[in-house]
Amino acid sequence: MSQAPEQGTKPQDEASGWQRALRDSAPFLGIGSSLAATILVCVWGGHWLDERYGTEPRYFLIGAAVGLLGAFYHFYKMYKTMTGGKH
Repeated sequence: MSQAPEQGTKPQDEASGWQRALRDSAPFLGIGSSLAATILVCVWGGHWLDERYGTEPRYFLIGAAVGLLGAFYHFYKMYKTMTGGKH
């Protein structure tokens, strides 16, 4: 037995609801990956410099700090863009 659709709802109404939800959430979907990429690139760069110059934890820690600061700055810019400069 298949259920009949509710009175007053059409399949295209449901599709437009999904499209609207996806469009509204799209700016938030890439935040985590972009923040992680910023940190990982800086940490990898610090690790590479440590291997090249033999200064084991120094550049790794500097890269981690720069990555965290860069990720925070990137997040702040995205927040300001999404809120339209409010707050």
